[in-house]
Amino acid sequence: MRSLLFVAALFAVGACAATASDAVTPTDSAVCITIGPSVRPNFATLHPGDTLRASASLPSCTAGAITPTFRWASSDSSVALVDSLSGLIRARSLGTATISAAATQDRSVKGAMLLVVSQ
Repeated sequence: MRSLLFVAALFAVGACAATASDAVTPTDSAVCITIGPSVRPNFATLHPGDTLRASASLPSCTAGAITPTFRWASSDSSVALVDSLSGLIRARSLGTATISAAATQDRSVKGAMLLVVSQ
């Protein structure tokens, strides 16, 4: 079965006129960016009025990689607000919210953290 899959993969590559040098390697930035950003912290508990600055980063896959920028959003602005440029979170009221970071180069590349606001 494995040899059948390997032959199918070779056929598909050949159909696209790709060469061995066209193969995607783990260090290709296109592969790395699809992994998604790592958001830190990945979980936090705050009290109403507290603030926290979240950060996001993508894996550094190539020496010449451009440092990505992110846009931040809150799933529930009544629970927590987040500055879209800086990632500064301000807890507002009790509840939970997902704080997400999307790479500005490709908005489909997202990472997130869970925020709980409690007394």
